[in-house]
Amino acid sequence: MAVVFRGPDQIEIDGVSAGGIEDVIKNHPSRLPEVLTAFGVLLSPWNKRWIDAEKFVERFTPKQARAVYTSTDATLVGARQLLDSYIEANDQVILDDPQVTGLTAYMVAVGLLTQQERDNVLRDSNSFERYTGVNVMPEPEPDIGGGE
Repeated sequence: MAVVFRGPDQIEIDGVSAGGIEDVIKNHPSRLPEVLTAFGVLLSPWNKRWIDAEKFVERFTPKQARAVYTSTDATLVGARQLLDSYIEANDQVILDDPQVTGLTAYMVAVGLLTQQERDNVLRDSNSFERYTGVNVMPEPEPDIGGGE
């Protein structure tokens, strides 16, 4: 019996997709307190440091990324699968998630990253690294001169 957030409008209740909050209100009102509690924790920006999954991958050098994506090491294969699942789901990477911190520590242990590179990979993100696909750049001014 659990509420899992798969995205802004994708909530799963007990393994069944329930759409967004509006769907929960209409079709699952008895679960609303549980959903709102979980949703409130999710929305607390001070609780989690996160980054878009593709932007997270871009924090690695091409050589490091290639090493992860071509490795046969079982732990690095798991890292690749985890990152791919985040990217495919258009999800974010929680920088303090034990899987993420554990995998990057492992990358230091096997010599793929230095400690300084790991610290850089796990540094807090800015809004350009969090909100991809959102128009964060100003629109160009319209050409109102009409001349050629």
